[in-house]
Amino acid sequence: LFSLHSVWGLTGFSVGPWGGPVLAAGMLRAGLRSLLGPRPLRWGSTSAAVVTCPPLTYAHVKGDTAQPLIQADTYSLFSRGVQQYGTQPLLIAEHQETEWNWQDMQYAVDRFAVGLATLGYAKADRLGVLLPNSVQWVVLQLATARLGVVLISINPASQLRELQHVMRTTQPKGMVVMTQFKATHYGMLLRDAAPSLWQAGSPDRHQLQPQ
Repeated sequence: LFSLHSVWGLTGFSVGPWGGPVLAAGMLRAGLRSLLGPRPLRWGSTSAAVVTCPPLTYAHVKGDTAQPLIQADTYSLFSRGVQQYGTQPLLIAEHQETEWNWQDMQYAVDRFAVGLATLGYAKADRLGVLLPNSVQWVVLQLATARLGVVLISINPASQLRELQHVMRTTQPKGMVVMTQFKATHYGMLLRDAAPSLWQAGSPDRHQLQPQ
């Protein structure tokens, strides 16, 4: 409706019985109908026609290209930051009472990456993460970048059906979750969404918590 109003100078709309806006009858005449033919949409006693707005000339905006793109991966850029900033503060997580500098982060990231590699994770493997904002999330982001592992970030507010959809469409090799956050028990949620990744006594089940 907003697009039609903007393009065609229409002035107003009415509300259909389901609560959504509907173009008022009489606002769409032969000029609009000719675009799609005589195929009006009818809701209750109000008729309207679907109109396709004119395409835009450009689908993107191109900025200055004098400065070339940086041809480096995430972990390489992080390593440059470690060399440049060293002991300067990098991450402060007040809710975890944690303050790390660049070297602290590199130490944790490298340990975590070694742990993932030991568990068999390699380039192009997919690893899901179901965590709130935390130090562990940042470490995991950089550790997977070092290995070339694809990190699948899942909304920690996801419910069972949403998590089942993500697991079905992404097919992760494993998951990194916290046991519980607020009222959500992630262990039970993951057990129901992906039983194969959450089996009691499974050798693929590990705790990955960088110290």
